[in-house]
Amino acid sequence: MVDEFQDISPSRATLVNALRNQVSGCALFCVGDDWQAIYRFTGSDVTLTTKFRENFGATERVDLDQTFRFNNRICDVASRFVQVNPGQLRKDIKTHSMSNQTEIAVISEMDKAAALHDALKDVSAHAAGKRASVFLLARYNDSEPAEMHTLQRHYPNLQLSFYTAHRSKGLEADYVIILDMIQGKKGFPSIMSTDPIIERILPHAEEFVHAEERRLFYVALTRARHSVWLLTQPGRESPFISELLQGGYDVRFDREAMKAAVRAQARCPVCLEGVLVPRRGRKGEFYGCSLFPYCDGMALPCPKCGQGAFTSVGLHHRCSNPDFNFEADNCPSCGVGYLRLNRGKDGAFYGCSNWHGDNPASCNYKRKAPLVERML
Repeated sequence: MVDEFQDISPSRATLVNALRNQVSGCALFCVGDDWQAIYRFTGSDVTLTTKFRENFGATERVDLDQTFRFNNRICDVASRFVQVNPGQLRKDIKTHSMSNQTEIAVISEMDKAAALHDALKDVSAHAAGKRASVFLLARYNDSEPAEMHTLQRHYPNLQLSFYTAHRSKGLEADYVIILDMIQGKKGFPSIMSTDPIIERILPHAEEFVHAEERRLFYVALTRARHSVWLLTQPGRESPFISELLQGGYDVRFDREAMKAAVRAQARCPVCLEGVLVPRRGRKGEFYGCSLFPYCDGMALPCPKCGQGAFTSVGLHHRCSNPDFNFEADNCPSCGVGYLRLNRGKDGAFYGCSNWHGDNPASCNYKRKAPLVERML
């Protein structure tokens, strides 16, 4: 008998076969779930499960198709999502617990702490003051909120625990909040590459994109008995979030709020992948790339409203604030700054915003303002 068979490695499979072949008529009985195969980095090979017959001979398969952990609404989303990969075994899972409402929600906010508080408020409302367990799950340990003790004091009826998605396997909670569902090296799915030397001794990687990460997301979703919240950031949504929202899955989200949040963000002018988010430095407020420290792109606040990033779009610099849309001409000399109206001893003129006095990197471009503007 072998339990958790989906985690078996080729060397252990060879040992199992050798033990079986020592006794005439010996049967091999295995229990495993290929949808939860998430340990390739330790040598596990999911094809030993999905292609069991090819590896171990004549086989009878019996599906344990009823779960007592999560409800039908979570089941429908998680099962459909993991089976997008045609390499997974087809199953029709039934649930003991039933719900008549959507149980997976997406919260998209640039402020991660605010998004977490919003999710915990929702959880507390669902729990209706009763004691409830809550898992905060993430792809990496780095995502653990620094204020866990403060959060616990603020929500005394909730028993909060942080786990990586891998460590949560085999566990369950009343509610689950999955953090950092974003693009990038610390996001989910992970895009971190394995060391090439280690890669050579691991089982062959699957061709289906994010195959194991998709199973890991399934594991994270199905830790919850009742409801799940997915926390992301506008403009940085994980491809898994995008797939859920675009694929018609039974997921709750505020579409208009997400659209507005994305419109209000300016793309980083350096990497073109991150978005510019407000930050404070030694010289005051500025907008920095959301993918920092991997990208150091930045922009200054809008000189008129101060509420949006002021970045170059085509021939103009434009404010990212959708309620303002102030714009100014790009500097024709340096192409970095924009032209702003100034007043000097000879009257009004347009000067480059990239002028910094005697700094060698300064742009000294000037042009006279039209007569009507000089008279104002």
